[in-house]
Amino acid sequence: MRHFFLFKIASCGCLIGLFLALTSCEGNTRFEVRILNLTTGGIRAEHRALQLSELDTVFSLDSLQPGETLLIHSSDWLGGRSNPAQPSEVLDSIAIFNAQGNQSQHPWRAIEAWVVESHHDRKIPSQWRHTYLLRVTEDDF
Repeated sequence: MRHFFLFKIASCGCLIGLFLALTSCEGNTRFEVRILNLTTGGIRAEHRALQLSELDTVFSLDSLQPGETLLIHSSDWLGGRSNPAQPSEVLDSIAIFNAQGNQSQHPWRAIEAWVVESHHDRKIPSQWRHTYLLRVTEDDF
């Protein structure tokens, strides 16, 4: 009888410890930024993303053919965040040029300019993924 009582206390303690371990995890949020070229010609995208500080800034130059979608940046933030961040919090800057060298006047800092999808990939610990898609058309130049 005594062994049964000790076993019951130990199993309850293990369940409580497991519950605390699973609920105390901080979770993660992934941000993915993509560009979709809906023009009839190629485009060039220049973008910077701040990683940790100005010294860790990553600058990239990518070319996209018509109809092509390109992942230009992804980053992971600690903590499961259900609301997407503003584009300017994820990207430091972006400039898009068409084949003639004209720069897009797309208001990329406004979240309304992006198609944003949010996915709750895992509940415990909370894991969110926010994808940003910028559609570039002929009217943007």
